[in-house]
Order: sequence, then structure tokens, then C-alpha cells
Amino acid sequence: MNILVLHGPNLNLLGVRPGDERGRTFDALERAIRARADSLKVLVRTALSQSEGGLLEALHRERAWAEAIVVNPTSLARTAWSLREALWALGKPAVEVQLEDGPKGEPSRRESVLREVCVRQILNEGMDGYLRALEHLAASPREKSIGRGANPPASANPPSAESPRKTLGRRAVTEVEVPSGKSIGPRARTLLETEVPGTFTRELLRRKITDRLAGRISPAELAEWAKGEWQQFQRGVHPVGPAKEELESALQRLLLSNIAPSRMSDEQLLELLTELSS
Repeated sequence: MNILVLHGPNLNLLGVRPGDERGRTFDALERAIRARADSLKVLVRTALSQSEGGLLEALHRERAWAEAIVVNPTSLARTAWSLREALWALGKPAVEVQLEDGPKGEPSRRESVLREVCVRQILNEGMDGYLRALEHLAASPREKSIGRGANPPASANPPSAESPRKTLGRRAVTEVEVPSGKSIGPRARTLLETEVPGTFTRELLRRKITDRLAGRISPAELAEWAKGEWQQFQRGVHPVGPAKEELESALQRLLLSNIAPSRMSDEQLLELLTELSS
């Protein structure tokens, strides 16, 4: 497995900064990464940049070689939107690492914008965070990322008594429900049609959106479910059909629907639901 390790601004100053432990240098970190990579029998390439642009260039330069990414954005954590977009577009498993939470008075790096496009976020574990990230990626080489992977997709959760799940492949007849005061028009109030096992249909996508609008699932659950189904398309699990591009596009919107600046309002979800009903 090939893993690209991206180091953000000022990590070259490890061991020089006030309060750093003796021997806790950037060279020591690099040696530890390579030693752990050797023990895991994976290949690593590393790149350090003082800017988001430099990290983006390294990511694009190595995108054909890299099968997974470890990234420490350091102080860029809350502003690296372009890097987040690139990680999302590549669709490869990524783990975000932060050695610590940053200087006193700085906003928490726990709120990193990269969190939603990484399968895991490892914070405040020092150099060991990098080593844990390598171990995680080496243990799951086929995992793909379009969002947070620490929790299973909503589609993997068991049904609850309050919101029964319909089984793909069985005919489920139900009427679209929306919150009080909302109107989606007669076209969207269609009955679910017969679904063929192993396929991904408009009906299934509409049902998840209406579950969200009716409050049966949360915005985060909808985004996690969309991420999982999008990954299925990338892996070739869902058969390719004439509506593949439309369904993929809708899933891409939904998987980012719970985070700024891509967050979708109820009105936007209703518009998407109407588009899928046409």
C-alpha cells in the first residue's frame, strides 16, 4: 500500500518551539514514520509545506501513486476548504492527525474542516498519532473516504421501532411525508415502486430524503448514508444504468449536506426531491 503523508505549516520547527520535548524534532518524526511504515510493509512518501497551496500541489503530484493519505494541516485546520475539496474529489481513505490542539487562545482544531472527508481524526497524541494513522490505513486498505468514517453509515444501522426501514427488493407502499407547513406538490407524492435487488433507484433516494424531512433521520445520518451509497457506486457495487450520473450527483450533494458551506436547507432538499420525482 502507498501512503502519502502531508505535513502542514511549522512542523519543521518541532523541537525548537518553546515547551517542546528534547528529541521531539521533525527529523525524529520522519524517522518514526518510516520505521513504522517498514514494519507495516507499506510505502510512504512525505511532503511538508508552509501553505495550503503547497499541500495541494503535493497531493495532486502524488495522487496517482498514493492509495491513502495522512494529513496534519496544523493551523490550517479550520480554513483548508480547497484541501478538503481535493481529498473529497480523490475519494481515497485519509486520516487527519493533529499533534496537539494548538496554542492557547486558538480555536480548537477538533473543528477541522477536513474532519468530514477523513475516515478518522486523531488528536493530541503527539507523534504517536501519525503511527496510529498508518496502522489504521494499513489495516483497511480497501476503505474509501468521502466523509467521516469513524461511525458506520446510517444504512448499516439496525431498524428502530419508531422508524421502520424498508427492505430493498421488496415492494414498499408508503406516502411521502413532509414537515407541517411544507408542500412538495403532487409529483413528489408518488408511491414507491418495485425495486430490483442490488440496484440503487430514485425511489430509494427519495425515500431517504423524505425520511430526513419528516424527522425520522437526522441531517448527519442522511449525509453518512449518502456517503456510503456514493462509495458503492465508486466500487462498482451498484449496477450502472441510465440514471447513474443523476443519482451520483444527488448523492454528492447529500453527503456534504450537513457541513458548511454545502449545508442544505429543507427548501433545498424539497427542490432536490421534486427534481428526482420528475
